[in-house]
Amino acid sequence: MKQKDFQRISYVRSADLYIDRHLHEKISLQLLSDTCCLSRFHYAREFKKEAGVTPKQYVIRRKLKAAEDMLQYSDMKVCEVAERIGYEPSQFVTLFRKHLGLSPLQFRERTLKKNKVS
Repeated sequence: MKQKDFQRISYVRSADLYIDRHLHEKISLQLLSDTCCLSRFHYAREFKKEAGVTPKQYVIRRKLKAAEDMLQYSDMKVCEVAERIGYEPSQFVTLFRKHLGLSPLQFRERTLKKNKVS
């Protein structure tokens, strides 16, 4: 593996570590690029080469995956889930619906039905 390839992988890994520790906060491109001591432009370009998506898209996907898990495996209210991943409830519902095609409550209901059938 070339040194450049290793660095690209570390961009995604550093993002994962940062997202895990700061899931409840707003995570900006500037914050992520600062973790690697790169300019926003250079970080975004290198990150997309490695991950195939922009840092912003990646953060949203990671946060929504965490929300899916919370909705599926806990009895937390939607507003609590939203807070845990750093969004206002209305913003969270809109984003969740846009990316998954269901509201958080519909997702939870569908997941519960699937689990009962299994």
